[in-house]
Amino acid sequence: MEKHKTVSHAITERKTVEMALLKRFPAELDIFKPLVDYPVVDRFKDGSYGLSSTAFALYSNGHNVRGKSDFAPFGLIYHDNETIFSLGYFRKEGDPLEKPGYLIIVSPRGINSIEKVRDFVDSIPSIPLSGVCVRYLKFDQYLQLLNSGWLPAKEHPWHSEAPEEDESLTNGVIDLKKIIKPDGSLNNLTSGGNNNHRRNFRLHCNRFSNFLRRNNLTYELRKLEQSDTDAALQILETHFQLLRSLGKAIGSTMEDHLNSISPRLISVPGVDAKIGFLDDVPVSLFVYEKLTDTKVGIYTTFTSRDKETVLTRLGIIGDDLPIRLKAEGQSCVNSGVELTHETGFSAMPIYAYSVLFRDLLSQGIDTVHLGGSEHPDLNLIKRHMGGEPDPTYWAVKLL
Repeated sequence: MEKHKTVSHAITERKTVEMALLKRFPAELDIFKPLVDYPVVDRFKDGSYGLSSTAFALYSNGHNVRGKSDFAPFGLIYHDNETIFSLGYFRKEGDPLEKPGYLIIVSPRGINSIEKVRDFVDSIPSIPLSGVCVRYLKFDQYLQLLNSGWLPAKEHPWHSEAPEEDESLTNGVIDLKKIIKPDGSLNNLTSGGNNNHRRNFRLHCNRFSNFLRRNNLTYELRKLEQSDTDAALQILETHFQLLRSLGKAIGSTMEDHLNSISPRLISVPGVDAKIGFLDDVPVSLFVYEKLTDTKVGIYTTFTSRDKETVLTRLGIIGDDLPIRLKAEGQSCVNSGVELTHETGFSAMPIYAYSVLFRDLLSQGIDTVHLGGSEHPDLNLIKRHMGGEPDPTYWAVKLL
């Protein structure tokens, strides 16, 4: 019952904010419609992760239970031919129901963009807001706002464990040619960490390849079709259920990614979506967008780690030995180490990345940006793939 009250209140409050803003700024502000507005977004693209139709649809989405909007499910967009940014409205996790949410401004870019943000915020009508957060700021933009009296996120964090949500940890930029050879085989990293760190990506891929071979399974990554919607939803739901069970659900929710599988977004030129299957079980979902001719930002990057659910559906069950192998009378011993049905399964997320990366390289894409991370475990995975830091910043104004 409490959840129903929270969602209903969030719907009413966010729409009130959106309507008031659209009335106050009729020339510059509109409901974001990706299939209509993508040419404007593309004109402002500068190769940064936070500036794309997918980034706007994700970070200003109207599906999150702390800021739900059927009125503007992709958020709002501000553009005046010189400046662009998107807007969403969300209550901070843990805040009481009676406390208003925050206006979230995403990736201001263009001529005098920070001056335009300041003028916009100073002109906001009297509406229920606790404050304004501006995210995906470049360092010089961040300094401009701090010098204007805005606060750094560490003084007013969005989340206690991730002050700048998934910009808190930033090893997201990967040069694909450093980890994948022209023939498709994998390289060890040449720098960073110890020897185990440098060869981790390749070894994980090998482990999962062995898992596939032992269990007579296949992994396929293909284009997401409309008929795959239910399977994609299943991947999202399973992923966030697992995060909650492990205590790693920080900030983001399954609902934040619903726009990623909407035909109104994935039909935008430059946006693509892939779904991965382990035999006939849906396990991977990737949604990405071209940021330059040779670089993509990948925004939805989930591969299942729920071994009980996946392996049960595949029929790999029993007394910790693969029944497919037992039925064929094969040995489950390799170099004196007994192999269970799940040996190597945990490496599937890294293997899935390798399949996607090879496909992107074949299309002329040599750089991927995986975005930042809320949790150190996620950032470590990106570092094992050679992820280089690309810091962006949040600034906050309390109202």
